[in-house]
Amino acid sequence: RRLLKGRTSIIIAHRLSTIVACDKILMMKDGAALGMAPHQQLLEQCPEYADLVSKQELGNGSHDDPEDGD
Repeated sequence: RRLLKGRTSIIIAHRLSTIVACDKILMMKDGAALGMAPHQQLLEQCPEYADLVSKQELGNGSHDDPEDGD
């Protein structure tokens, strides 16, 4: 995360723990943008994103990744 500070970066990820702290998250499905906002706002405004978050949290108990080290 320290490498990204103060820079514009594009991160493509499937794991929530990789993107949850990003300034903006772009949720896409089938090549179409469904929403773009910080995590909490996107969670509230984009049902597809909320569903993805819910599925990941159920799959591993939480969105925090112990291997992140942050």
